[in-house]
Amino acid sequence: MKLLILTVAVTAGSIGADGVKPLATWNANGLPGGCQPTILFENGSNWRGSCCGPGSCEVGSGSYRAQAGQFIFTVAQSEKDYAAEGRKEKSNFFRSFFKNGKCKHSVDVSAFDYSEHMTCGKNEFRKQESQVASGTEIVIKGIGPAVVLGMKQSLTTDNAKFRAKPSLTGKLNNCKVEYGMDQFGAQGVIPANVSITLVARTAEKAKVQNWENYWYYVEVPVGFGNKNCKQNKGWIFGEFVKEP
Repeated sequence: MKLLILTVAVTAGSIGADGVKPLATWNANGLPGGCQPTILFENGSNWRGSCCGPGSCEVGSGSYRAQAGQFIFTVAQSEKDYAAEGRKEKSNFFRSFFKNGKCKHSVDVSAFDYSEHMTCGKNEFRKQESQVASGTEIVIKGIGPAVVLGMKQSLTTDNAKFRAKPSLTGKLNNCKVEYGMDQFGAQGVIPANVSITLVARTAEKAKVQNWENYWYYVEVPVGFGNKNCKQNKGWIFGEFVKEP
């Protein structure tokens, strides 16, 4: 068995696969291929992990213990589950995913999305139980006040410029956002009908040309072709946002 060292914290969580409420739920951004890793701390000593993509899920489980501000994980199971085909096969996914073992845990009380993050190599997990409450007033990189929207899901209604600040003079983000298989929008533009997460909005509406609306601080998915985006959060004008 291989030991994996993860530095994290434990609090209340959502429902696990066996109906037991886990102590903490950690979700990572998507990986190339559409797999989004989730780690559940089911109790004070056991963990369960999954990473599901088209047609299959990587699943893993084992035990963990706290030691000197870290958690030491033992991987007891790691396999690929093709549920639709009714078969499973051995896999090294979770062992290779945490191949460096140590993960950084950080707590940011001024966060605007999740206050607890866990970074494992290039993969960043967010503790779902630490999500900042919708309606909270915050300051985002010196810009505020802004109002937290609770990570609501939405879509762009048209091509929307993706800016570093809520202003027409705001610098465009250098991302080229993927909107279809190997199809990318122009640099600094989120194409129409792309799934976005609404992190926050400005407290007051702004006048842009003939429109009056809020600026929205949004997150675009990473993984797939969007892994080239160094900053996947930015501002777009509300006229191009479909509110949920």
